Order: sequence, then structure tokens, then C-alpha cells
Amino acid sequence: MAFLCFPLILMAQHRSVDCLKPEWRTVLMKARQEHKPIFVDCGATWCGPCKQFKEKVLGNDTVADFFNTHFISVYVDVDKDKLPEMSFVPPLSKVPTLFFIDAEKGEVVHANVGAPGVAGFMAMGQLVLEGTNTVNAMRSRFQAGTMRPEERLSFLKALEAGGYSDEYEKLLPQYMETLVLDSLKSEEIWTFCEKEMNDPWMPIFQKAWENRSLLYEWHGQERVMDKFAGVFNWHLNKALHWKALPDTFNQAAFSELTSFLSAQDLPEREYYHWAIELEEAARQGDFSLLWSRLQKIDKSSISETRKRLLIRNFVNKLVYNTPQEDWKPYIEFVDKMAKRLKDVGVKSELYYFERELWRKMGDEKRAEKAYRLGVLTVNPHFYDRQ
Repeated sequence: MAFLCFPLILMAQHRSVDCLKPEWRTVLMKARQEHKPIFVDCGATWCGPCKQFKEKVLGNDTVADFFNTHFISVYVDVDKDKLPEMSFVPPLSKVPTLFFIDAEKGEVVHANVGAPGVAGFMAMGQLVLEGTNTVNAMRSRFQAGTMRPEERLSFLKALEAGGYSDEYEKLLPQYMETLVLDSLKSEEIWTFCEKEMNDPWMPIFQKAWENRSLLYEWHGQERVMDKFAGVFNWHLNKALHWKALPDTFNQAAFSELTSFLSAQDLPEREYYHWAIELEEAARQGDFSLLWSRLQKIDKSSISETRKRLLIRNFVNKLVYNTPQEDWKPYIEFVDKMAKRLKDVGVKSELYYFERELWRKMGDEKRAEKAYRLGVLTVNPHFYDRQ
């Protein structure tokens, strides 16, 4: 029997979804006459995933039979063809982008950015035919105030998947405000929060932090602390990366953040302490104090990766805010730390940073020397081949 099946496998997969040209008046008329929704595949000749989608998914027999029976399909070359003028057409920021049109209403009812596989695409087609959980159906329920609380996350995910980024960003804060501590027990909701709960001042973040022992039980301490530490680090590092004092800098918010971090028993508490002390000196414009504090960083027990981050950030601040004739000690300090630290990646990055600084001073000879040291740190035999 296995032998008899072999030629049948070779003969399979010869049908494909029939796609019309985007002549929208004709397409809409045909869809209305046949009482079918319209499937639109937006792609480009230079797009690899678009070609794979056409060959592997639209060229699948099961997909072809289903879509040729239930849909009028159209292919749009984004470099040549026009999109229909109707409501809820997704912005074409990426290809492939797929969307579905209700021909009777003349509006887009569902969309997806990216190329799904056979199973995902079939499920998408079935969802459109059923009609109750398309992006547009959920949008209508949300606007009418009839959406159930448990549907809101699905709606947000559908907006994001469909490329409706403006609508997603507008509704995201509203959704986050509805969350209560117990809702974070859900794996789906916590996974979503890992991606989107990024403001340490939002109420749900504060509740989660205050009750983190519960989250440890639900999702594991390491995973939960990775999320919290990531948020704290991002907000602190955002402030540290400013070379000068920008008009948009919020001193009150920074002070609140640093006070909060200083009071917590966090794994990287010493790093926060060093970063805050150095940044406070910079914000005061006391660059002598900043330089004095920075030179003592080698005595700290923070990781070498964190030392590199602080050295680069605060030497940049010193260079940006002091005259060029004062730069030499700063650059020599970078060189000294590159020689002293042990982590190969950290050492090489500091040498490359040193090269940038010598170049700013116009000393190409020292810049080249620093560059060679960086290369040799990673590959001691690199120049042997030359």
C-alpha cells in the first residue's frame, strides 16, 4: 500500500487560489452578485515571504478549494496597484498584508500583517465567514459598549495583528487601566503584560510590584523579576543616555523613579545607586564631581557589563559638556578600564569607544591603536593572517 500511495503524493498540490486583478468596481460587482466576501493579498515582487505565501499557502489544494468556493480573491502589487477607497483599509507598512472586504457594506472587516501558514490562513477564512470575531465585529461591539471584559484582549491582539497601530496605541492604556491584580494570574494576560506593562507608574504595575510574591507563585520568580528589572533599567537608562540636559527631561519624574529604586531590595540595587549618583552630578552640572565619582567605579561590585554602560554614558556626558582640552584624562580612563576588566566583549567595546574619542580629538594614530587592541581582544591572531 505504501508503494501505491507514492505516485499519489507526487500528483498532489496542483491547484491554487484564483486571484483577480484589483479592478475594484468589477471585483465588488462580482462579489455582490455571488454573495461572497473579498480576500485581498497585498504583496510585492521583491518580497520573499510574499512569494512563499503564494507558493506554499495559496498553492495548497485545501486552501485553494476553500477560498475559490467561498471568496473572491484579489492580488495587489503595492508598487503598482491602488487600494480600494473604503473604511478600515489597514495601513500598508509591511508586506504581505492580507485583508477581507464585506462587498455589501463596502468596508474591510478583517486584516492580518504577515504571512500565516496553511492552518492559520484557513482559520482566518473561517473566522471571516462566521463574522462574529473579525476585527470589525469586535470594533462594533466595543464602540457600542457591549463587548465583554474577557474579549478586550482578543480585540487588542486583533488590532495589532491587523496593523491598526494607531487604534491599538489609543486603546491600550484603557485596557491596562481595567486590569486588576487577580487578572495577572492568567498566563495569556501576564504574557501580554510582559510586552506592554512598561510604565512603572501605571496602577497595575504598582499593584503587581507590591504583590510580586503572588506573581512569583503564579509565573516564577525569575521570570517576574526579569520583567520588573527590564522596566526599571529601561527608564533609568533612558535618562542616562542624555548627553546634555534636554528641555523634555522631567526632573520630578526622574527623582521619583530614583527614590523608588533606591528604596527597593532589587538584585541590581548597587548599579542603580551608582547610576543615580553619577546622573545627579551630571544634572547639577558639576562635572568635576561627576569625574571624581566615575573614577571610583572600578571599586564597585557591579557587573563588568554595567560598568561598561556607565563608563560609556558618563564619559560621553563629560566629553559633550567640557572643552576638548580636558578630554585626554577621560580617554585614558577608558583605556585603563579596558585593560583592567576581564570580559572580552566589554574590553573590546571599550577599546572601540576609545577609538571614537581619539578620533573626535583628531588623533588618528591613537585611534588606530585602540581599534587594533579591540580587534586583538576578540581575536588575538587576527593580524597574523595579514
